[in-house]
Amino acid sequence: MELKKLCKIGKGGFGIVWKAMDSLDDCYAMKIFLEKDNKDLDQNDLDSFKEIITELKNLLILKGIDNIMSITGIASNITKTKSVLGIVQNLMDSDLKAYLRDNPEATFQTKLIIAIQISKGLKAIHYRGFSHNDIKLGNVLINWKNERVPIAKL
Repeated sequence: MELKKLCKIGKGGFGIVWKAMDSLDDCYAMKIFLEKDNKDLDQNDLDSFKEIITELKNLLILKGIDNIMSITGIASNITKTKSVLGIVQNLMDSDLKAYLRDNPEATFQTKLIIAIQISKGLKAIHYRGFSHNDIKLGNVLINWKNERVPIAKL
């Protein structure tokens, strides 16, 4: 799948998240962990590769589980001069932090639905022997079209 970066939508400790579009005009979130000239790669980058591989393995193990953000593909382009590596996921409407900020009148029922979905996601993670070490509002994503509230950034 060929993707075109449209705009930056977030940044975290492990990379930058871009809104990206494919040739059919479908939009995705593309999290780029590494984008560097090969001559500039150092030990920190090699350590990052280990973290990337761990996250990819975890996402593949948890793929298809409700309330867990699934991986759609891998973003990679490794040439003689440059390395790019990341993951592609479905584009969500917002994270929980932005939703609560933008919707201060959200009903108790809506908040309860969100809390139940977060609980189900955490239960699924724990049942499979994982723990989420960074659960926070920004790592809970919302997609109202599918009424999904998956947990991200495993």
